Amino acid sequence: MAKHHELNAGADTVHWGYFDAALKPVLKIDSGDTVTLTTISGSPELLPMPGGELKILPEYAEVYARHTYRLGPHIMTGPIYIEGAEPGDTLEVRIKNIQVRQNWGYNLIRPLSGTIPEDFGQTWRAIQIPIDINAQIAYPCRFRNLDSSISMVQSAKDRIRNNVSDPLDRACAGRVLPKRNVSSDFIIVCA
Repeated sequence: MAKHHELNAGADTVHWGYFDAALKPVLKIDSGDTVTLTTISGSPELLPMPGGELKILPEYAEVYARHTYRLGPHIMTGPIYIEGAEPGDTLEVRIKNIQVRQNWGYNLIRPLSGTIPEDFGQTWRAIQIPIDINAQIAYPCRFRNLDSSISMVQSAKDRIRNNVSDPLDRACAGRVLPKRNVSSDFIIVCA
């Protein structure tokens, strides 16, 4: 009988910046089991200022205390071991739902990084992007007050939907998060 597992991002369940088949699995499951997992992203300098309206999840502190940036920027939850899977097998992974847990994201430009590094030279820029979790909208332009930016996003979203948008609306507002309760299936082929 299939089981459901929870795997939360934390100091004992993440690794930072690399994939390695030698990593010890943090969870073992059987084929057909389901897993709800949580993730975090970003190094300390990318976090919002403490005490503001953009909330920092508590697991960041414990992860930063025990892990450091290694080969890449991504903090990854896992790995998960699937009983009976062997190298070369094709694994089917169905993502049933994605939910945002924090009310912000970030955008980063780093020197010599990304898909068009030659266009930005020595530019280093990081911004936090407020997210209205209930409306599932991110507002990537700079702002002073989260509440006013959310209402501006709502009006921009309505104008975009009604095809009466102006350039600022098109540049600064958009539905960037998946609709709640939407299912999609993906096939992952492991080499």
